[in-house]
Amino acid sequence: TDDPLLKRDLDQVNAAPDPDAALLRTWREQPLRVWSEGRSVSRQWFSFEDDEFAFLGQVAAEHAAVFEDMTAELVELRLAEYRDRLRGSAAALATPMRLRVSHSNGNPILRFDRARVSGMPPAGTELPVLFEGERYLLRVQTIAINVAYREPGGANELPSLMRRWFGPNAGLPGSNHYVSLGQHEGHWVLTREAEPGSSSTDSNVIPFPELTYYPDYKVACGALEFSEPNPEQQIRIPVKMDDGVDPGRHFLVRATGDSMSGAGTEFHGAFPVDDGELVLCEWMDATSIDQVENTMCLVSGVQGQDLRLAALKIPVRREGQWCLHSTNPGYEDEPIPNGVRLHAIARPLRVVEPAATPALWASYDREAVTSLFGMPNNRSWQVGHKDVELGEQGHTILFVTLRKGPEVPLEQRYADKFISPREFQWESQANTRPTDKKARRILEQPSSGQIIHLFCRYGLEKGEPFTYCGRLRYRRHSGSQPIRIWFGLENPLPEPLWRVWSV
Repeated sequence: TDDPLLKRDLDQVNAAPDPDAALLRTWREQPLRVWSEGRSVSRQWFSFEDDEFAFLGQVAAEHAAVFEDMTAELVELRLAEYRDRLRGSAAALATPMRLRVSHSNGNPILRFDRARVSGMPPAGTELPVLFEGERYLLRVQTIAINVAYREPGGANELPSLMRRWFGPNAGLPGSNHYVSLGQHEGHWVLTREAEPGSSSTDSNVIPFPELTYYPDYKVACGALEFSEPNPEQQIRIPVKMDDGVDPGRHFLVRATGDSMSGAGTEFHGAFPVDDGELVLCEWMDATSIDQVENTMCLVSGVQGQDLRLAALKIPVRREGQWCLHSTNPGYEDEPIPNGVRLHAIARPLRVVEPAATPALWASYDREAVTSLFGMPNNRSWQVGHKDVELGEQGHTILFVTLRKGPEVPLEQRYADKFISPREFQWESQANTRPTDKKARRILEQPSSGQIIHLFCRYGLEKGEPFTYCGRLRYRRHSGSQPIRIWFGLENPLPEPLWRVWSV
């Protein structure tokens, strides 16, 4: 067959030692035996015995031609439905899966959420992959990949592979390491992603505020530690500038230990902080420690000339002596060491995550997309065309479903399609004019610098995630009510996606 979807479906058959025998076995089981059993139909219409497949009904000779035409029409319908299912699964396999590097007993593993990751093989699969050109087998479990070896029964090399990429802290609390698992030229390939939120990533895609991060300022949520702050890094977090986050007043620290993991609701400003979490703080000027008594804050102690301690604690007075209180009931109050001058230097506001840059060709549901832009997933996002402002930069987000089935109203069957791997055709709502504000944000992109993002899916199943196709560049448009617009893709559609989305 010349059909790329059906060819893909026959890949396993063609790879068998005897392709003809494999095809015959497949044909006997799917569809002949299934049809002969009459599953999910009103009655049994076919028989299949001794390799003979036959229709059980009787057709008069004068009706034979009409019957054959009707049968051919039904076969074409079922084949079209089957190709739709193939298209959806092939698209899922064509998009890389984003996996977080986590840990189990201190060793790196790869975690994922099957509800958000399309195309992950079932639990128990030993998946052959290429890692920097070398072949490994990954053991896939329900929510994680925890083993990589060169041969079955070999030593687990996943920890050393992840540490090779991300260093000795790969996957440990406080790290933000990700890998991509996808297919390229018929092979599964594991690739590294840059740490999200760091200045080394393409964080200009969504320009969140960049805050100072003190990586060596050990904020004790356990035993007190002495260290020197070293403000050498910047991290972006998913908030808008008009939310009041100011790089001049706010900064980030990493918690160490779990002594503040309790709620502590009886104290002012207290909230749970787990080991390794990133905490957004605001500088404060407290002339006396008395001003922050029974208040959760970042305290600093000076001992001698140079040494400092930093702790996320609650200053309390016990029998006339200052102590640092923990919200975790498993920790006792810690008296301030002799000779330490204590100061309250910052107010912790909340636990945050670094801003994640959209990963090209990765899958996202709407909730994941809204979090990329630092916004809640409310009704305003249940649209195909969403505009947001982040700082002084405008963003347009297009959610496109390619397949417009019969259940879609005629007025919503927009002419959206890929003209080529580098060109995409999009159609606005039926009442949109070129002079409308939403339309001008797109049509005036060459002069305004509006960033246009495309999230696309085939649309076979309800809740199917979107694939991030990167940024679009306006080329031309025609018409009004609706407007038809042609875009260029900054990153051409991968060949596997082009094959399944264009046929």
